[in-house]
Amino acid sequence: MTRIFKIGIAVSMVAMMFAGCYNDNSEDLYPQQPISTCDTANISFSGKIQPILNQHCALSGCHQTGSSLGGYILDTYEGAKATANSNRLMGAIKWLPGHSQMPKNAAKLSDCDILKIETWVSKGMPNN
Repeated sequence: MTRIFKIGIAVSMVAMMFAGCYNDNSEDLYPQQPISTCDTANISFSGKIQPILNQHCALSGCHQTGSSLGGYILDTYEGAKATANSNRLMGAIKWLPGHSQMPKNAAKLSDCDILKIETWVSKGMPNN
């Protein structure tokens, strides 16, 4: 009887472990804004790009003035423009081969945010 009881407890514990597991995926955790609704009109650094970079890149200890990792400063227009001109910005945020995936240890930027930055770069990186 004791052996059956122990086996029953072991089976129950394993069943509870599997019942508590589920597969998180980035699509469910970080829903994407459909590209068709992504507003890329009037793209400027101060208007649309700086808020994205401040939220995801120009954090304390990362890519901000005074503590820029890799020498890339993204909290100023001049720094963001220089980084974009070096071709490192798009490679990093698009997670292209040969580039460090940014933001580091975080989810990839949304397709809409990447499109906004890509549009900003292609439009000559306007500040205002």
